[in-house]
Amino acid sequence: MYYKPFFENDVGADRGGTLLKILKDHKLEIETTHAQREALKWLMFYDSAYVDLKAIEDVGEILQRYALAVLFFSTYPGAMANRTTIDLQEDHHPATTSIALQGGGHHYVHPKDQEEDHVRRNRRQRRRRRLASYGAKWMSHENVCQWEGVGCTVAYSRHLVTNLNMSHAYLRGSLPDELVLLEDLVHLDLGHNYLEGGIPLKYTHKFERLEYLMLQDNLLTGHLPDDIDLWSSLVYVDMSKNKFSGELPASLDKLTKLEVLFLQENLISGTIPPMGNLEKLGKIDLTLASLFVVLLTLPSYPNTLFLCRVY
Repeated sequence: MYYKPFFENDVGADRGGTLLKILKDHKLEIETTHAQREALKWLMFYDSAYVDLKAIEDVGEILQRYALAVLFFSTYPGAMANRTTIDLQEDHHPATTSIALQGGGHHYVHPKDQEEDHVRRNRRQRRRRRLASYGAKWMSHENVCQWEGVGCTVAYSRHLVTNLNMSHAYLRGSLPDELVLLEDLVHLDLGHNYLEGGIPLKYTHKFERLEYLMLQDNLLTGHLPDDIDLWSSLVYVDMSKNKFSGELPASLDKLTKLEVLFLQENLISGTIPPMGNLEKLGKIDLTLASLFVVLLTLPSYPNTLFLCRVY
């Protein structure tokens, strides 16, 4: 069952041209991934918010909406723009058909193909269960600040996405580049999911306000960003229980606001870099990493040695 577009082809195409121009103005490359295509299609034809892309005063609103739509399609395998709205709605299809009888009353007749009806209902239920993991109001007509797990701050009449918490949401797939459009993020929690791939390179050149980064208990791979110090506002980092490899970046020592660093149960190797500038760092866990240096003194605990290697 496919949802009828809210906009006709010519109007949708015009909306698409406007949206592509907005994205180009923000130097965002469109590589025509499945997630990008479906997010664009959803905004062009199926978004029931009816956002007037040409009349909108603050393009940040549509950029945030697009970024979260790409996240949705990146982490919900098989999602299609022309099905999303119908899947997210309550779908109460009866298992039987009611027909009126002469003299009043109703006689209930089973569908001709009961097995096929059962299969369709099971598919709808599975889709709703998967979509339910995103929480209420995702991909709806509501402002993104009303979508579950999305928190906003109002500044000068603008709604800025500052908090994204999608932990334990059964997300699968990879982290999309488009999250950088949420440039006011302070709190990002995508922990306890099934995310794969590495941290996109674009992330370190954005998220200047990011204070809390939780990506723990996923399937993420690759090296930690060499220029992780560009996330200069970081206070709390938990990227434990993944498959990150390589050495710890030397630029860690420049995260002077960092208080908590959890990187245990990864494939990180090499030598622990100097951390003498991390005067606020009070908790660190690097256990089960193949690190050559096993003892570390933290500036905030000068008389304490921390064991950072098991095996």
